[in-house]
Amino acid sequence: MGASGWLVIIPRQDHLADGLLMAKRQVFASGQFQEKFGMVADPEGAIASLYAINLPPDLPETDREDILLSIRDEQEPRRAAIHRYIAAPDVDQQIEALRVAAGFEGTHSVIDIPTVEQLSPVPAIELIAHFGHDRPNLEAVRSHGHELENLVRSPGSGVWFEAQDGIGADFWVIVGISGD
Repeated sequence: MGASGWLVIIPRQDHLADGLLMAKRQVFASGQFQEKFGMVADPEGAIASLYAINLPPDLPETDREDILLSIRDEQEPRRAAIHRYIAAPDVDQQIEALRVAAGFEGTHSVIDIPTVEQLSPVPAIELIAHFGHDRPNLEAVRSHGHELENLVRSPGSGVWFEAQDGIGADFWVIVGISGD
């Protein structure tokens, strides 16, 4: 599938960790993420698909057993995460289980960011270069959304900065790159 960029705008919170959590909840509730196993819609079916392995019929039995065992070992963390998703008592635990189950492929969303340590603030000089101001307005952010991926240093990470609407409300903009 490859890597892809994403952007989330949320009202400014007292702490960045609260903002990250709010952004994840917003994306989860909206369904604006990818998950190739279908675990949100059908968790039990997703578990079954992990083990639906079609090997060539002429593969020797000893090789077949070794390959199947290797695949099962590789899929175990994902299976365990799907079970945690099923049993999760709240949406935050479901989101974390989804992140773990997605593995390296990711959800191509802010859900892929486990903690605020994977987010870096955008230096004021870069914001001024992009927007002409160190606290851009939301309209400018939205119109330059696809360009903001260039601020992210590597897949699996993100950046954040403050923005304002036209009437003085403060927002955080979180931009990232996810995926394999």
